[in-house]
Amino acid sequence: MNLVKTAAAVAAGVLGLTLAPAQPATSLSAPAQVAPEATSARPAPAPAGLSVSPKNFFGGQALTFRGRLPKAGQRPIRLEQHLNRPGDEWFPVEGFRGSTKPDGSFDFQFRAPSMFGISYRVRSGALKTRKVTMTAKSQDLVMWVAGDRRDDPTSTAVPVAGRPFQVVVDTTPDLRGRPDTHDLPVLEGRELTLQRRTAENEWRTIATGRADARGMGYFDGLTAPEGTTVYRVRQEDWFEGVTRIGWFPSFPTYVRVAGSSAEARRLERAAARSRTERAAVRTERTARTAAPAARGGTRATQTASQRYGWTPAMWDFGWEAGQSLTSPPSGGRDPRGYWLDWSDGTGRAAKHNGGITLDSKQVAGPGTGDRGTVRATMQGNARAYGRWETRLRLKYDRDSGRDYKILVELVPEQASQYDCGAHNITLAETWSRSSTMRFGVRDGGRTWTGERRIGDIRHTVPALAVQVTPAHITWFLNGAPVGTVRDKSAVPGMPMTLRFSIVGRGSKEMKDLMVISDWQRGFTLERGKQVTGGGTLEQDTVSGGC
Repeated sequence: MNLVKTAAAVAAGVLGLTLAPAQPATSLSAPAQVAPEATSARPAPAPAGLSVSPKNFFGGQALTFRGRLPKAGQRPIRLEQHLNRPGDEWFPVEGFRGSTKPDGSFDFQFRAPSMFGISYRVRSGALKTRKVTMTAKSQDLVMWVAGDRRDDPTSTAVPVAGRPFQVVVDTTPDLRGRPDTHDLPVLEGRELTLQRRTAENEWRTIATGRADARGMGYFDGLTAPEGTTVYRVRQEDWFEGVTRIGWFPSFPTYVRVAGSSAEARRLERAAARSRTERAAVRTERTARTAAPAARGGTRATQTASQRYGWTPAMWDFGWEAGQSLTSPPSGGRDPRGYWLDWSDGTGRAAKHNGGITLDSKQVAGPGTGDRGTVRATMQGNARAYGRWETRLRLKYDRDSGRDYKILVELVPEQASQYDCGAHNITLAETWSRSSTMRFGVRDGGRTWTGERRIGDIRHTVPALAVQVTPAHITWFLNGAPVGTVRDKSAVPGMPMTLRFSIVGRGSKEMKDLMVISDWQRGFTLERGKQVTGGGTLEQDTVSGGC
């Protein structure tokens, strides 16, 4: 991985949020409509078109939209977007209101979309501009102990116990194989928080700082006991004017602290040899087994809420702009709630592109470093009865190691009621390279389980849903019921909430994995049709205990 920034990349990043005319804008314009000289002596009208600046931006960042409609006149306008998937149509961007000037031109600011390859246009009735397709840059950051090699984030300078050391963080890393991190904008002055992972796998703040004009941050005078300490850095919320960019964490970074200088030198030599060996293995695996890139978009499958009229949602996490995990839902009749991230290994849960992602490690693709479990759990809007719905997709490379288990569940929101998973409702249980999915519910020592074939989730993108009533539980896949349990004792009867997990095996090496959920929604039982069907689930018993 090459983390060395070029001078051009640094120069582009330093522009930050400045909407400078010198920065190139994405622009598409219709041909000018020039009136024949014999018909009119008036100057030809300016061409209809649309430009958006700056070129490089984060989701949630203020963008300037400039242009004009094909016809003069002051009229209301709307901003429309297109997701550019098969079957998608243009639809209005929520929260926008504006109008043209008398000459038909417009000039306004609006927050950038987070999704990749989203098209925007401006419209008033039958009048519209050409589209502009935009791709947001992805927030990311890389941290290391001072003296570490910049071209390899897996390397580690070894500090000595009781002696001060420095942690450095780069908020504009140019990550190899990640074009969404090239030429990242610099947000000079953004607050940075250094955190240490506790024995209870919680993050405790130990220092704060700010990004400088190059996007770099420094934490000095740190000390740690002999052994291994795990750190991460959060770049905090950046709210300025129209801009709303939520906080974002680095991956966990394992820092080995030596007991003496001699031991530190020995560990550094060993780490250098290990880096060379891992680089050779990674290159060989990538050349031999890398999976081909998917071509074309994937048509969105039908959802149960669409088919059975459950809408409108009580809460709807859409992740369209600059939200963080603790941002409230972007829509719904009762838009409360937020997400908690948890990790006991190398992975992280974060908002990325247009959804929640759970990543097994920082360096995507074949190679070592995929360990532990990662979770994202919704808080603040739990219900005993209702409907929950989400969509799931995966990204991974062919790699050695063990497959992660992937879980989408309803779990008790209160930890005191969790009871080692004795009341969990599973919307989906699958594995990285599995083509089948299991679902069901547990009531203490009894379980009800169903199974369906789903194909390769990298391309099928299944829609999952569950309906929980006092009398039954029904599961849905792509809008159709796939199973129902009518035993009232199976219904937990306590406030439940949504949780995503990729489950590893402690410190054992797993296969590279990214799990993505584009949106999550909750509905009451008051609207639409209560559906049962899809067959009965297999009943069994399990032994108790955690």
